[in-house]
Amino acid sequence: MTWKEDKTGEQRAFFHVLCKLLGDELGYSQYEIKEMIKAEALGTVSVVIGSLEREIIPSSESLKRDEYAMLIDATYRISAESGVVLPLPRQRGT
Repeated sequence: MTWKEDKTGEQRAFFHVLCKLLGDELGYSQYEIKEMIKAEALGTVSVVIGSLEREIIPSSESLKRDEYAMLIDATYRISAESGVVLPLPRQRGT
């Protein structure tokens, strides 16, 4: 197994800010936007309990740095496709 660096607190916080901004622009909650982006970027998994089968969206908590970057990239792509311009991340030292 290849070692991957953990996501940063900055990545997590920035993803949530982007979801809030996009949700505000489109009339959805931050939670709704986050779930939609995770479904788009991560897909869904089938869970069967007894006779019930449901598609669920995986948690983003265990994602590593490169996978979290993928979520942020998906947020920008979906935002652009929706006609919403989101702010770029601030560079350190600027």
